[in-house]
Amino acid sequence: MGTKPNVVIFNAFQEDATNGVEVTPGTWRYTKVLTDRLQINFTAKRSGSVTPVHTHPGEFVSLIIRGRYRDCVDDQVYELGPGDVLYLPEGGSHGPIEVLGDELGVRIDILSPPRGEETTLS
Repeated sequence: MGTKPNVVIFNAFQEDATNGVEVTPGTWRYTKVLTDRLQINFTAKRSGSVTPVHTHPGEFVSLIIRGRYRDCVDDQVYELGPGDVLYLPEGGSHGPIEVLGDELGVRIDILSPPRGEETTLS
């Protein structure tokens, strides 16, 4: 799995997640930090790309950087925009997730423990 990194400092507003791996059509992701206990991913999603309902085995936090998202948690629909944070406890599920409007959606996803898959910049 990951290793303990030295201090990592980055500006979330200057990252370009579309340089990552296209994990589903219109959705790109790359791993910024991966340790034994934590994973930080940048994800970009184009309008029209939908992520289906899925479950996170550990805790999950998503911080919206750009764009507007629609997400569903326990049959409750949420519209999220820049600065909004979604927290799911261990075993929480959410989706479908979609971007509203034409602007590219960008978010930071934090998973603990990490899911173990690493998508790095190519």
